[in-house]
Amino acid sequence: MLKISKGCVALLLVASLVHAADKKGLTKKRSAPVKPAPTLDLSEPAPAPPVEAPPAEVKPVIVPPVANIPEVARAVSPLESKHVFSAEVGLSGYNRSFDYFGARGAELRRYAMPFYPLLTARGEYFPLRARKDVWSQLAVEIAGNIAPWLRTQDPSGTSVIATFNARLDAGANVRLAPVAKLPLTLIPALALRYHVYSMGGTDVRALPNATYLGVRVGLGGEYAFLEKFTAFTRLAVLPMFYSGEIFSRAFFSGGSNVGLEGSLGIAMQVKDMFEARLSFDYTSYLFRLRSNPAVDRYNANGAFDQYLGASLSARKTF
Repeated sequence: MLKISKGCVALLLVASLVHAADKKGLTKKRSAPVKPAPTLDLSEPAPAPPVEAPPAEVKPVIVPPVANIPEVARAVSPLESKHVFSAEVGLSGYNRSFDYFGARGAELRRYAMPFYPLLTARGEYFPLRARKDVWSQLAVEIAGNIAPWLRTQDPSGTSVIATFNARLDAGANVRLAPVAKLPLTLIPALALRYHVYSMGGTDVRALPNATYLGVRVGLGGEYAFLEKFTAFTRLAVLPMFYSGEIFSRAFFSGGSNVGLEGSLGIAMQVKDMFEARLSFDYTSYLFRLRSNPAVDRYNANGAFDQYLGASLSARKTF
């Protein structure tokens, strides 16, 4: 009989177990259910692919012309002005004071007119407006005021003396714009001055009639602001050639007379080419007197004749 050792039996047993296990695993692997392939669900619409937004359109920046930009006060050169003539009429109220200083000897009377009204007028004409240079701004001007209705109380208090006051300036001026970007205008001017303040005879009053003839050399300025307003000013020196009775045998042997004048005001444009103007005015004639005690009745070192007032007027430009 064939004998089988114990080692062989054990080896065969192990081999059979391994084979059975492999066979069982293969069976399980074959019997596992097969997962179905994924299907596309057509019941819902497929999501749309993302759409990229086009880049924003860049619009060019348009800067409006300077003429369309609103401004508080636009600098306008006087060379742009085209008007040929302007006329101004109004009413003034003045105060007059005449007095001496350093007076000695016989009485020299003072004079005061606290307030009196005057009619005022002024005109400007530009004869060279068609030119394209600075001479187009050359203007011929005439200005004056008058008060023929005045009355002065006689020093004795028994009567009144008819009194007349009038002033006339005739000359020329030119308008200049020194700074292109500023609404500033400078106005140098040269004119003849005639001014009279008379009260009849001088025997009772010991007060000379004033009759002044000389020149006015001045510089004015205008500054526009807030679109409708213009501030203006004027300063002038008034050398006098003739001063009336004060330099005569009845009063003083001689002397000199020079005046100073100034005004400050504001104009408001009411409508196109028409404006209302308010100004405060000052004029003073200053005298240096020369007397000879041997022949002159009066003795004084000097005198002044001062006018202080205000004017309200309307101006029209054509």
